Amino acid sequence: MLEVTPKRNEESAKEYVRRELVRNIVTLRLAPGQQLDADELCSKFSVSRNPVREAELDLNQTGLVEIRPKVGAFVSKIDPELIEGIRSMRLLLEQRLAEEACDCRTGDQISYLRLNIRSARSCFETDVMHCFELDREFHDMFFTICHREVWNRMVSGYQPHYDRIRMLEYRIRKDARFLDAHEELTDAVERQDKDAAVKAVIGRSTEYRTSVIRLYDAYGEFFTTGLESGGEAVRAAQA
Repeated sequence: MLEVTPKRNEESAKEYVRRELVRNIVTLRLAPGQQLDADELCSKFSVSRNPVREAELDLNQTGLVEIRPKVGAFVSKIDPELIEGIRSMRLLLEQRLAEEACDCRTGDQISYLRLNIRSARSCFETDVMHCFELDREFHDMFFTICHREVWNRMVSGYQPHYDRIRMLEYRIRKDARFLDAHEELTDAVERQDKDAAVKAVIGRSTEYRTSVIRLYDAYGEFFTTGLESGGEAVRAAQA
């Protein structure tokens, strides 16, 4: 069921609808493949059709919403190839950032990273969305430490696609090992050990294909590739 939070003072109606749609898509309250009911959205958000239409068109550009002429707007299904591309791109960037951070991090920045990890651990079981927000803040901090904010802006638009995968993973198995990796990375950066920092970034990447197989098995209808063909494709790639 659609969940709506209050509009922020600085937001336009379009920005408000867009933010809420993204949040509901990421949390899977709006399921992959689900049609968006314009009248319901207007009523829920207390806006006219224009902001809803503009937000849908905006999200169509980022691939989160599919607009079918004369039919309507739908939440896009999850595209495994797109997710793999996003994951690979961020992995390369974060390896570079991990190395650079070893040379330019400050004590205050290390303290911030440690506080972030503690906060994420404390809410992992009770407020997964806040935990994911803290996870994004942790990774964003490395762009800030290395003065690479432009890189972050270039890739952040695709983050909601990856967040949907993580939400599905959380449904299947609550796994907080990514926070262990955050601690390993922070320790390595603090002691300026570049090899260990890179190792911490890539440590869990080998588990990705196994994770995707689990998701296909449990939620095949959410993916652009069918359950059987998709699962076989992933297994073949892993073999």
